[in-house]
Amino acid sequence: MALWETFEEDKMRHLSAAIVVLLVWAAISSAQSATPRPDDAGKAKEEIARIVGYAMTSGGASAFLETLTDTVGGRITGSPESQATAELILKALKEAGLENAHFEGYELGSIWRHGRATAEVISPVHRSLYIGSYGWVPGTPGPIEVPVADFGTLDPGRAPAPEKVQGAAVIVDQQSSGVSSAYAGSRLMIARQMAQAGAAAMFIVSDKPDRMVYTSAFGFYPRGPLPILSIAREDAALLRRLLAKGPVKVRLDIENWFDRGPGREHNVVADIEGWEGHEMVLLTAHFDSWDPAQGASDNGAGVATVLEAARVLKALQVRPKHTIR
Repeated sequence: MALWETFEEDKMRHLSAAIVVLLVWAAISSAQSATPRPDDAGKAKEEIARIVGYAMTSGGASAFLETLTDTVGGRITGSPESQATAELILKALKEAGLENAHFEGYELGSIWRHGRATAEVISPVHRSLYIGSYGWVPGTPGPIEVPVADFGTLDPGRAPAPEKVQGAAVIVDQQSSGVSSAYAGSRLMIARQMAQAGAAAMFIVSDKPDRMVYTSAFGFYPRGPLPILSIAREDAALLRRLLAKGPVKVRLDIENWFDRGPGREHNVVADIEGWEGHEMVLLTAHFDSWDPAQGASDNGAGVATVLEAARVLKALQVRPKHTIR
C-alpha cells in the first residue's frame, strides 16, 4: 500500500473518531433529563448507535477538509481567504438542510496583510536566514541594512539600553513559562521596550527543531510596535558565533502592512432546534488559520468535524431535547 493511501486512511479514522465523540457528546448533552426512565435510556442508546453507524461510513468530513485546504488553503483573519472559507461553510450548512445558517458579523480593530519576509547576513559573510514574521506587526520600509545586537534571555527586570539596540535587529531568547497569556504578555512588553529604545526589528529565537519558526499574533493585535520576527535557532546560533568575532550586519525585507480603518469578519452560525428551548449545546470551531501551511490541523479538522456532526444529525432527522448551535 502506498504511503499516501496509509496517510489518507489514518486521516479518515481520526476524523471519524472525532465526529463520533462529538456526536455522542452532543446527543447525551441534549437528551439529558432530570428523571430518566428505563425506556428513555433504551431509546437513547438506539439513537446513539444509529448516529455512530452513519457517521463512521459517511466520509463527508474528509471531503470537506480536502476542499478547504486544497482550494482555499491558509486563511488569516480578515483576509479574502477567510471570507471564502465563511462562504464555503455557509454553503455546506445550507446544503445539509440547515436553512437558518447565517453570518454574524463583527468588527476587527485592524486588517493585517503580508507578503514575503526575508533576511540575510551581508557582513562579515553572506548567508540567508530562516525567519518568519509574527502576525499583526509592521514591516520594514523596504529593504533595510542594520547591525545585529544580542539582548540575550528575556528578564522582566532588565530593559534594553538604547545605545546598544538603537537601529539594530536585536536577538531575544524567551523561555516558555507554560502559561500562554504570561508568555505573550512578556513578549509584548519587551517588544514595546525595544521599539521605545529605537530597535529596527526584534528576532525571537524559535525553540523548534530543523529550522522551523513560529507565527502568532497573540498580544500584538491590533498592531505590534515594531517588526517582530521568529528566527530559526540554528540561524540565531550562527549570528551569535559571528558576533563573538566582531560586528554583524543583516539585510531585512519584511512586507507587512495594514489596511486603512477597521475591518469586518464573520462567524457562521446555524441551529438544530430542540424540542425544549431552555438550554443550548454549543459546537464550535475557529476557521481562520495562518498561511505558511494549509491550516488542516489547526483548525480545518475541527471545522470539518462540526460540519459533519451537523450534517449527520440533520440527515437522520434527529431532534434533540436542547437546541444545538
